Amino acid sequence: MKKIIILLLIILAIIFLTGIRISASQNSKTFSDWPVLKGKYLGQKPPGMTPEIFAPSIISTKDHIEFSCTFNPEMTEFYFARVGGSLGHNYSIMVSKWVNGKLSDPVPVAFNTPYLENEPHITPDGRYMYFNSSRPVKGNKSIYNIWRVKKVDHRWSRPEVFRNGMFLSSAINGNIYYTDISDTNDPGIIVCAIYENNKYSQSSIVDGGVNTKYSDAHPFIAPDESYIIFDSYRPGGYTKTDIYICYKLPDNSWSDAINLGKEINLKGDTGFASISPDQKYLFFTLNEDIYWVDAKIIEELKPNYLK
Repeated sequence: MKKIIILLLIILAIIFLTGIRISASQNSKTFSDWPVLKGKYLGQKPPGMTPEIFAPSIISTKDHIEFSCTFNPEMTEFYFARVGGSLGHNYSIMVSKWVNGKLSDPVPVAFNTPYLENEPHITPDGRYMYFNSSRPVKGNKSIYNIWRVKKVDHRWSRPEVFRNGMFLSSAINGNIYYTDISDTNDPGIIVCAIYENNKYSQSSIVDGGVNTKYSDAHPFIAPDESYIIFDSYRPGGYTKTDIYICYKLPDNSWSDAINLGKEINLKGDTGFASISPDQKYLFFTLNEDIYWVDAKIIEELKPNYLK
């Protein structure tokens, strides 16, 4: 009888401890506990012409705000901005990588600081990452600047301040487009600087339908500079901020702005657009999550006289 009681107690203990482990694994489940994800785009099934949340519960989570993203050229590393939840008020640049054929947990990049860090962009050749930071700069009165790091031996170098502004993107030829926020009367002007002889020209305001008297910001330039995507507070859109596109004209000026439509500009704030390195998918931020959609919309919206 005593042996039976002891055996029952052992069985109950095993059941109890197993229950604790199951409960703990459910409550503290990490992304590394998930099944192996295969294929490009962090193992996600590509969307069609209807936008979908990108990597729900992995990249786009309920407890955080995620926005502004970029891939490395090989599409083995995905960088994005996150705030809230476990990060509190610390805006951080996060990275998720393929490790042994499996998606790693998103973690803050090594060069994050307690200051605001966000809006990463990796150049088409993968040599540099540009990002925004509020970290102080000696002798610079701006509280928000564009910084950059260089890829050296598969690691990012120590950050260096690049210039005033925010949300920079670059073309294959090195030309850069970014938001000038130096004019306090206009919180957003999209400008361009030409890269020649290993240096940048003075920035100039982008023409055509890109800029208005309203705030225009967060430009993504096509690698070949054939189009530029940005968000704007201009009236006539579907939401508070809508995403627009302008196409490069034969004379190298820019076309009138075309709204990406109500399928993209759903209820809420939209912005922070970018295109995957293979040019197949448009990524953007909507209501504090990262969405993606088939990039065919770029060709479909192009005026017939440019096709």
